[in-house]
Amino acid sequence: MRQLVMILCLALSLSACGHFASSVSDDVSPPLRELPFDSKVPLARGLDANGDGIITPRDAEWFFKLADALNDAEKVGDLHYAGLKEPRKVWDAVGFGQSTPLVAALATLSSEERYGLKVDAQYAARSLKTLASDSRDLSLPISGLALRGRFVANQDVVEMNALCSELQTFIPTAELLNPNERWTAVFDLDDTVWAGHIMDLGILAIAHGGLWPSNALDDIATELGLQARGDVIALAEEWVSRMRLPYGNDSLVSRKDGFFALVKAMKNLKRTSVRDAVAKAFTVELGSEAPWESRFLGNHGCTLRRWMDLWRQAGGEVLLVSATPDVFVEAVQAHLGQAKGTPYRGSQLTTIDGVFDGTLEQSIYATKDAVIREALGTSPLMVFGDSVNSDGPMYEVNFGWSFHINPGAKFPGWDATRGGVVRSLILPQEMTPQMEAKLSGDAQ
Repeated sequence: MRQLVMILCLALSLSACGHFASSVSDDVSPPLRELPFDSKVPLARGLDANGDGIITPRDAEWFFKLADALNDAEKVGDLHYAGLKEPRKVWDAVGFGQSTPLVAALATLSSEERYGLKVDAQYAARSLKTLASDSRDLSLPISGLALRGRFVANQDVVEMNALCSELQTFIPTAELLNPNERWTAVFDLDDTVWAGHIMDLGILAIAHGGLWPSNALDDIATELGLQARGDVIALAEEWVSRMRLPYGNDSLVSRKDGFFALVKAMKNLKRTSVRDAVAKAFTVELGSEAPWESRFLGNHGCTLRRWMDLWRQAGGEVLLVSATPDVFVEAVQAHLGQAKGTPYRGSQLTTIDGVFDGTLEQSIYATKDAVIREALGTSPLMVFGDSVNSDGPMYEVNFGWSFHINPGAKFPGWDATRGGVVRSLILPQEMTPQMEAKLSGDAQ
């Protein structure tokens, strides 16, 4: 644009040139302000609530004022929070970027918008209190923003044998400004805590547990291209084995197709019966499938399951967040050392009087970032995951450390576009067919 103005100036008088340049400048729209948690890679400038160009405790105070004014905002329905549908409209209405929030404007928002704004304002306010100092580089990603230094002798990659040797090496050296906050570690499950997908275990557990009648999977078999033969256990085992095939195999059943087929197949099953069958399968064989307690990732007694125990003993808390059906997540709580009643998050299947109706009420595959903002109300200290698509959003709103388990070929490039802030954790263990398929897919 500047070159175009100079060229035109050669044909105009100086005064006309000056007027024209001024007009061009006036026509250029200012860049849109970054909003809290709205961009694909959330940056620190999205936390500059009062618009003064730096991040200070005054920004936390701005968010706290807004959250306090929304104290009576209630959730509508029972679905997990998935983020504001029109974030710019909502944040503009309450004066984001101005010296104080426009509390009076809250009356113009819907109940859903008020609740979502409350979740995000509270998360921003409490998370900002953990910042060790003012952040003057607003282009920094939120991920890891609260912490100083690095971990385990400044290594970007750490192997499993260092994980349990000294818990303190995995607690960053930063002194958090708000020590009264409980430190929470958030864990994905599939290919993170254990090798494989718990959906596989669920299918096998329901079949071997006798919850499906003999012909229950015939329609599903037709839909997935399996051979319907009135044998639930044989069909379940073929279903699982076909989902574990490498990418590119003509017989592969995709995870997505398998998931939605499972939702349909769970119609008329009692939630409590499914939960108990999956929980039992951690300690018993299901045909040729070994008990799932043998699938915890790691070796030499040091697994993320073991690390959870050490973390809780040190005073930390654990939140399990998985895109798998939440009844499966509930089933494994005790096996992962969680006390009865401890909160967890998973995708919700519709139930009527405790019985599944065969439909999906809500998937959290792409919304785990909003889910943890609602579940915790403040940043976790650590997040462990293995999928850039499903777990990446959690890393991006985590002010603490994020760890990516057994990174595939695509991970370094993905992380580099986000400031290279996610650490890698190598868990040595023999590859399962499903893990090989995942890495093969990454390479493609």
